[in-house]
Amino acid sequence: MLNAKAAPAFREVEGRRVVNKGIPDTLPIGRALAIARFGILGERASLAIQIAIGTVSRRRGVVGMRSEDYRPYSSDPQIYVWYQPPAFRKTADKMQSESAHQVPLVGWVAGAIDALERLRDQDSDGWLFLVDARGGSTPKRPHMSEGVLNKNMDAMPGVHGALSPHALRRAFGSYGSLVGGFAKGEAKMILDHLEGEGDDVTRGHYDLDPRIARKIEMMNWWTGWLDEQCAAAIAADPMLSDMEALRQAIYIERYGADAWEAKLKKTRET
Repeated sequence: MLNAKAAPAFREVEGRRVVNKGIPDTLPIGRALAIARFGILGERASLAIQIAIGTVSRRRGVVGMRSEDYRPYSSDPQIYVWYQPPAFRKTADKMQSESAHQVPLVGWVAGAIDALERLRDQDSDGWLFLVDARGGSTPKRPHMSEGVLNKNMDAMPGVHGALSPHALRRAFGSYGSLVGGFAKGEAKMILDHLEGEGDDVTRGHYDLDPRIARKIEMMNWWTGWLDEQCAAAIAADPMLSDMEALRQAIYIERYGADAWEAKLKKTRET
């Protein structure tokens, strides 16, 4: 339940959801996770979107993941710890840091990692989202572009902007404080804002305590909360349980209603 003093994310006004300023709406986030879990956007892209949502991480870091970047947590091998390389972190540039940012991968996020490992070729050099060379040409980068995730997220009906890095991270901080029991500044330990509250250079460079146990608690809450939003979104819209209806909605979102009608006409004529 929300804290009695906290404003809800939205209110009903004449049957419409009106989002309160500063607090992200939960419904589009739940819809996004439901669509990603369907796998309709492609297996690897769908798993990448789930990891981005479940870790509140930037897309560039997700598509650049390699097997060497994470390892089982010593106290629970079903949990992984993702050591995000400095090259994928904004604060690493700001602080001239060469250390990795540690984010626990728990529950269904760890399951997504396991699924990607099963899909990964032995000659992938560890890349989870390896790009295959086409026509003998060498790709600019060995892994999937974040643009692929952008296009797939934009094609999710009813999601529109809810998965932008800023919006998703704001949801984590807002709801973590409102319902997740996060103390002031704690969300920054996951969001990589100098590993905690404040702009202390010493903390940014030399704090070797990853506070991993607390991070695991926070991520267990976040993934559980996301499950609740996913279930609520499916209950609110039966289309999210209908693969054909969802496939049609995604096609229309990508190419427009006229293109869908043309596709149907061509199918009837063949």
